[in-house]
Amino acid sequence: MNEANGCEVWAFWPADRWLYFTRCGASTETVNTWDECRTVQSGKTSRQECTPKSMAIAQQPKGQTP
Repeated sequence: MNEANGCEVWAFWPADRWLYFTRCGASTETVNTWDECRTVQSGKTSRQECTPKSMAIAQQPKGQTP
C-alpha cells in the first residue's frame, strides 16, 4: 500500500497486467491498466510501439457494497 495526496493506493499484478485499487476520501476506485502494442515495419526492420491504456472497472462511494 502506498499513499499519494491523502489517498491509499494498492497495486496488484494478478496475471499479465497491473490492477490498481484506490481509496480516496469518500470513494473507492479500481483501475485496470495494460499496454496496447503493435509492430511497425520500416524497410527490413521492425519495432514495437506500445501505448499505455487504463480503464476504471469499479467505483463505489465509501460504505456501499457492490
